[in-house]
Amino acid sequence: MEPIISPWVIYLFSVLTKLNIVASAVAIFSGASIIFIAFTKFTFGDDMEIEFNYKIVVIVSVIATMLVILIPDEKTMLAMLTLSFIT
Repeated sequence: MEPIISPWVIYLFSVLTKLNIVASAVAIFSGASIIFIAFTKFTFGDDMEIEFNYKIVVIVSVIATMLVILIPDEKTMLAMLTLSFIT
């Protein structure tokens, strides 16, 4: 007997939930690094020895934020799956 809901779908939900958590952490840490480096450059001037590329960090932050926004949480995914079988 074949299951109504594939076990792979439940596994995918778990993977997407973990991806959402990792993307949230990346967005928070990249935003914090931008603020920290900007504050350090403002305080000490351009005499810093650390070479920091804002463009890469901003791109990473924007992509991570978009992933967090677009990936629904596990509860929402389960509700969408349930509604697809009910209707």
